[in-house]
This record gives sequence, structure tokens and C-alpha cells, in this order.
Amino acid sequence: EDETPVYLRLYPYPLSVADFVDKEIKDLLANGVIRPSRSPFNNPIWVVKKKGVDENGQAKQRLVIDFRKLNEKTIGDKYPIPDITGILSNLGGSKYFTTLDLKSGFHQIKLLERDRE
Repeated sequence: EDETPVYLRLYPYPLSVADFVDKEIKDLLANGVIRPSRSPFNNPIWVVKKKGVDENGQAKQRLVIDFRKLNEKTIGDKYPIPDITGILSNLGGSKYFTTLDLKSGFHQIKLLERDRE
């Protein structure tokens, strides 16, 4: 299997989003979501518009990473997907239900140190 690191050049992004990118990266660093790295891997970032506007009436934005090339090398786990009928049946008779809305939910699970390269 090909274990060559995926290293892609960064995409240029417009100056109009440069302040947003800088702020997002600083926030991710400050919150321990990312850290400085000398990894041989590099995936480009860009900014996409989200639905709605912020408190200043500007279109909401989010920072995304292009992991397509890395995903091509990722070996997926195969397991059966639960049937919705079975899931709903298991919920029957329950007294309490909880819903959670995690901000940036994909940042909620830490990687083990050995998996961070």
C-alpha cells in the first residue's frame, strides 16, 4: 500500500477572506484543535459561505480543508449500517430523550498522539 504522505500546495484565497482565515487559525490554535506541525502531510484550505448572515449583516463563512487526495488513500472500515426501523424500535418506551448541537462537531474527538502525523 502507498504510504507516501499527501502533500498538496495551498490554494490561493482572496484577500477579502484573509482576516477571517487568520482569525479562524488563531482560534483553532488557542482552543487546542490544531497545533504547529512539521508533518510531511499538507492539505489545502479554503473558505466557503454558510447559510445566513452574521451580526454585522455579512455572509457567514467557514474554513474547510480539502482532504480528497488523503481520503483516496484512507482504508475504510466495513460494518453494517443499522436499520432505521430497528433504531426507532429500540427507542420505544423511553421516557427521556436528548438532542445535542455541538459547535464544529468534527473537532470533538481528539486524535491519539501516535496518529497525529
